[in-house]
Amino acid sequence: MNHEPTNQLTINYITYSQIQTFLDCPLHYKAKYVLHLPTPPSAASSFGNTIHATLNTFFKDPKKDILQTFKSLWKNEGFENKKHEELYFQKGEQYLTKFIFQNPSPYPNTIKLEESFKFFLGDLTVSGKIDRVDILPDGKIEIIDYKTSPKMLTPKEAATDLQLSIYALAATKLQEKPFAKKPEDIILSLYYLDTQTKVTTTRTQEQLDDAEKQILEYVSQIESSDFKCSGSFICQKCDFASLCDTTV
Repeated sequence: MNHEPTNQLTINYITYSQIQTFLDCPLHYKAKYVLHLPTPPSAASSFGNTIHATLNTFFKDPKKDILQTFKSLWKNEGFENKKHEELYFQKGEQYLTKFIFQNPSPYPNTIKLEESFKFFLGDLTVSGKIDRVDILPDGKIEIIDYKTSPKMLTPKEAATDLQLSIYALAATKLQEKPFAKKPEDIILSLYYLDTQTKVTTTRTQEQLDDAEKQILEYVSQIESSDFKCSGSFICQKCDFASLCDTTV
């Protein structure tokens, strides 16, 4: 009996978020990226988007009051009720107040903010967005990704994190300044706003070669997937539960 999928996909575009969604749950990937089913806004995504937009605006004009900027950009989408929204708003104010305390002026030589990128692995386009790029005194660049989740990667986990590897690949493959860097001239950092902690790592060329293979392998898995539910943690609050016969 032939168990091969009858409608195999051909993927020529991928992002880290798409890969991670597939790893969390193939059915969720299908619903979101193949069927393009809409999802309601969530508190976490609304909060994260506002924090990122606030920091982006602040680094463009550090003279602006960061808390006023946060308030002006706030969107009351995805929250369970007013109290839930107020708790997130207060948390955002705490994050940004501590950020200013931990990162006093003068600020580093930040030259890129919310920088979209794409590079190619054969016929595959890999795309994404980098929160911030600083030029360091020694000429190296530091790619910084803000995280609003309290869950932190350990330095060991960051050393193999695919998202950071994709950023490093972009920084080696893109030709415009400040990119086109050798791997040893790229610093990769995750900035956790909950604790104002930065986890920093690097990549070797060998690691980047392995990351390319890993991306292509994940694409191959997606293309040949039967898109069955993984039965993972994502099922507990799944936007696509009506498509699934798995119960958790």
